[in-house]
Amino acid sequence: MKPDEWIGKSFNTELTLDYKIARDFEVKMGRDSFAIEAGDKLAACGHWLFPASTDVENSLNIPDKYQLFWKEGQIVIKNRPKLGDSCLVKTTIRDVSQIEATDGTAGYRIDLAQLIQSERKIAIDEQISLLLAEDIAPFEQIRRVPFEPEWTQEATKEQLDKLQLFAGSIFGHEVVDILTRTEHREKKVMRIQGPPAATLLIESFSYHFGSRSIDRISYKAHGFTTNGKVIVAGRDSDAFVTSMVLMNENRQVLFSADIRWSYNW
Repeated sequence: MKPDEWIGKSFNTELTLDYKIARDFEVKMGRDSFAIEAGDKLAACGHWLFPASTDVENSLNIPDKYQLFWKEGQIVIKNRPKLGDSCLVKTTIRDVSQIEATDGTAGYRIDLAQLIQSERKIAIDEQISLLLAEDIAPFEQIRRVPFEPEWTQEATKEQLDKLQLFAGSIFGHEVVDILTRTEHREKKVMRIQGPPAATLLIESFSYHFGSRSIDRISYKAHGFTTNGKVIVAGRDSDAFVTSMVLMNENRQVLFSADIRWSYNW
């Protein structure tokens, strides 16, 4: 395995935003499937339901002892595409760098750039960083931080069970985060090209703020192990930015996201 040889690999994928896939997600999340129809605007991270091509999968040559983890990313929504649209997805591996863990072991950071075009316009500009490692524990950065939320909500067992059914995936390889690094791995039934932990925060944001439309999301994974409760917490940190985190019972931040929004009325 020579990860630095992956730098510069780029590939294009043509896909159709099939409303049936979005509807299937709604069904699995326990919501009314008939609310999703062709022509509806894609949800903030709806493109994650349509994984990009796996053409590059075999060329990555990742040994079985390594695993991919969601590290951080940013999504800028420029023109929200509609279900039923045809899109061109261009994904490029911008950089691969070796990083050292607290115990001296090495892993690799993989930086990707992804553009999604619809009707010859850039619809979504996404930056993705993955961590490739044999053991994730030395790379975790779980810590207690002075985050004073305006509201908190415990993630229910039902929510967590549903999200643990989704398999994070990119290039045909499984990518895990704090919600999917569990004994539920064999039960996953739907691939998504993004971290389910971010999906939980976005779901909570949309539930609390129905009048806010998401324009940009920046997320970061701090840890990949949790015991006990998972708490969703949020606060408005700026006029049009809401900071959200997943915390454990010790108020240690496990996953965070900053969501920039605008009013949709």
